Amino acid sequence: MRHRIDKNRYDATGENLSRGISAEERFIQAALDRGYQVSKSDVSSDMNDHWDYLIESDDEKLRVEVKAMKKVRRSDPAPQDEWVWIEIKGVRPYDPGWLYGKADIIAFETKRSFLLVDRKELLQFVENNTDKSCRVYRPEDAMQKTVLGMYKVYCRRRQEQPDMMVLIETEQLRKLHKTKEWFIDETEER
Repeated sequence: MRHRIDKNRYDATGENLSRGISAEERFIQAALDRGYQVSKSDVSSDMNDHWDYLIESDDEKLRVEVKAMKKVRRSDPAPQDEWVWIEIKGVRPYDPGWLYGKADIIAFETKRSFLLVDRKELLQFVENNTDKSCRVYRPEDAMQKTVLGMYKVYCRRRQEQPDMMVLIETEQLRKLHKTKEWFIDETEER
């Protein structure tokens, strides 16, 4: 169902690619278990429009971007689900980042579930709660808010890497009005 994905040059071990593929497989199964038909996006939609799958039921048709659990720092021993990275500027100079893509839903993997977050609602939350003028260059600094309670923007120091991200607590996603949670081993939604 999926097309070939090349390993990112900064993913030295291939760990991030492997984790992403695993999360997508878990998401596909969760959608099928809930009666959705699932179709993979084409390469252009995946890379440029930032959505991975189209899920369809009798009354719904949604483009979904799937996000695996991530580490806060590359040196962390394992991925975690207390914080999520939100991309507000992509690695390619012309790429505004997946937050500004064409997905309807961002499906964030947690240890026991997928949080299905409305992309437009998430965009509004990030825009209203991020101080884009406050830049940090260490991932752990992105976990500390400004004195006004705003999130800081994390940038890598490499000049050839123009991406920008913000680190948000997963609990904040659960508080958004349109968020749904699909538990993996259960069919009940929360």
